[in-house]
Amino acid sequence: MTEKMDNPMAFPANLERQMPGMSLRDWFAGHAMHATLSEMPDNAPCDELADELAGLAYTIAAAMLRARNTRKGDTND
Repeated sequence: MTEKMDNPMAFPANLERQMPGMSLRDWFAGHAMHATLSEMPDNAPCDELADELAGLAYTIAAAMLRARNTRKGDTND
């Protein structure tokens, strides 16, 4: 059975009519996608690779959340 990953809101707020925003996983994935795209050559076929790149970004984001959850008890930060 897969353990449920702690995936809090990226920008939590205590607003009366708070709208659900992006999760921390979405935030991490956006940064991973940006980093990946910034390293690609200008002539790379991004349209053809978009689904693969998005999947990679979320794989990286999931790994970042796992690392974050593993380190939660670490007081050396």
